[in-house]
Amino acid sequence: MRPSSLYSPWARAAVAGAAAAGLAAAGLAGVAHAADGQAPLPVTITGTDRVDLALDGAEGEPGEPQIQLGLTGPGEYDPDSDTDPEPIPNSGYEVTIDATALKGFAKVGLPRSCDVDGLVAVCRSSSLYPGASYNPYWSVRLDLLDSAEAGDHGTVKVTGEGEGLAFNEHTVDVLVGGPELLQKKLPAQPAGFEAGDTYRAPLGFRNVGAMSAHGVVLRLAGSRGLSFPDSYDNCSYAEENKDNLIRYRQVALCTFEGDFEPGTAYELSEPIDVKTADFALGDIFSYGFDAIGAEGADTLRAGGGHRQGSGETLTLKPVGSGQSGDYTKYAEIDLATGNTYDLDLTGARVAGEQGETVTVDVGLSNHGPAWLGSQTTGGTGTAGGSDTAGGTTGGTGGQSPQGGGGDGLLASTGSTALLASAGAALALAAGGVLFVVARRRRAGGAA
Repeated sequence: MRPSSLYSPWARAAVAGAAAAGLAAAGLAGVAHAADGQAPLPVTITGTDRVDLALDGAEGEPGEPQIQLGLTGPGEYDPDSDTDPEPIPNSGYEVTIDATALKGFAKVGLPRSCDVDGLVAVCRSSSLYPGASYNPYWSVRLDLLDSAEAGDHGTVKVTGEGEGLAFNEHTVDVLVGGPELLQKKLPAQPAGFEAGDTYRAPLGFRNVGAMSAHGVVLRLAGSRGLSFPDSYDNCSYAEENKDNLIRYRQVALCTFEGDFEPGTAYELSEPIDVKTADFALGDIFSYGFDAIGAEGADTLRAGGGHRQGSGETLTLKPVGSGQSGDYTKYAEIDLATGNTYDLDLTGARVAGEQGETVTVDVGLSNHGPAWLGSQTTGGTGTAGGSDTAGGTTGGTGGQSPQGGGGDGLLASTGSTALLASAGAALALAAGGVLFVVARRRRAGGAA
């Protein structure tokens, strides 16, 4: 049993992002209205909205919950900021997870932190913050009963209530024996592959579910050092997080009509070209096919600034049943893992009396050619013109250079980033310089 691949991390982020974009303004307005006593504060229940359960019990992650639920409070909070958000005053609230519609075909593992009565859980809290990062979240595990049959379905309803708060109703559609798509594994980058080269990705999927998929969507994603040079008329293209070098991604959504039968594998009519920039280092390319039609694709595109492609039509062709070992739940690869970066550190002299706190500005430049995030994997590099640090990593998986956290100070090649501290951490200038050099050398090493 497993969630539909639509709700793999990248797709959940796309759907949640579209919803959050539409609710951000309402959240801010709600704060103002609530202060005037004119309207309750809007609180959004977010999370998984569909789960497909396989009859054969195939499960890539045994015991893991398939449903993740969370709250987005009114107002905005930047998770990359250095300060914690202020809580929103409230007199308490409760969120109810009602899974009674699954009775007869599924065993439901409701959150232990909640009050559970049969297939209903009531989760109480008084913690509420702007945005989603600091708010409560809940997980639900589903297992099929012996009486389950293909086509069984039901809806989990999630509601909330609290004085001065207005919650949306969130639903999770659960289907037994639906289509289940596994992705064709990506081949390792060719020997001698260098930054600036183009990786040709043969993409496909295998339907291991019990029902046909009526239309599928392909999503491509590449971090800052990657791009998709070709354009197809059944695909749309967009850029995400344009103002954040670390989290920036180029994405594409391609739609395919028709019925894609269970037990059959399909591949694209031609490989997808993934162009690496001269500064690429350990950049992540990922893709996934999902069993959703045009309407689902429109949801993923919402608010994303997608532009329609032109040129030839990308198509899918059946290739038999496929070898089960050639397919996986998620498919991604690090590209241009052998590129190099060159770090240079500059500092300043400071003076102060014993016990005095001084501030030191430390400059750190990356002369390239590769870019360097807080979590870049692979590659080689030098720090301060001294020892080579790092190594290489190939194949698939690993951390992404656009991964969460991190300040991205070294993301731009040829630029200087200034680190300022008003605390005692840099009271000893030499010690501070040595500490920074050591940290940055380790960041360039193999994961």
